[in-house]
Amino acid sequence: MQNLMTSSNRLSDNSKIKFQGYATLGCIFNSIGGGPTLDVSVGTKIYEHFYIGAETGFHSLLTHVDYEYTHSDGSWRHVEGTLFEGYIPLGVNMKGYITKNKIINPYINCSLGGFFGVGDAMRGFNGFYCQAGAGFDIKHFTFGIGYSGLVKYGTASCGYIKLGVRFGK
Repeated sequence: MQNLMTSSNRLSDNSKIKFQGYATLGCIFNSIGGGPTLDVSVGTKIYEHFYIGAETGFHSLLTHVDYEYTHSDGSWRHVEGTLFEGYIPLGVNMKGYITKNKIINPYINCSLGGFFGVGDAMRGFNGFYCQAGAGFDIKHFTFGIGYSGLVKYGTASCGYIKLGVRFGK
């Protein structure tokens, strides 16, 4: 019985496909604003060098606006305040790990999918979502930087920084 348990444990430890996931907090930023993000990805790590999983979260961008405009009747209006834009990404997250180190594992990252806009300027603004970047896992922690783009009749571009935890094997 002991030999069966030992060989069963060895087999599960050497499995080529392992459950893994990520939860990260971060921020997106561009030349006119920035805001907090939350991302969650659940998937599998294959042969220690490739991860693929489903990803969702919430990204927001806070922008200060201060402008004046003229109505058709000749009157004008001054607008000042903070504009809240946000979106919910739904996509596939893929990571390619460069090394097979047990402590520090650098990777390149790509997320592809769609997004649903919420907030002042984004309500009803839905389209294609893409992130590309690089980072590294240190034990059960992860850090990443990169570019995030939204596409619908043009593009909206932001940089991002993410810090989080990895769970699973």
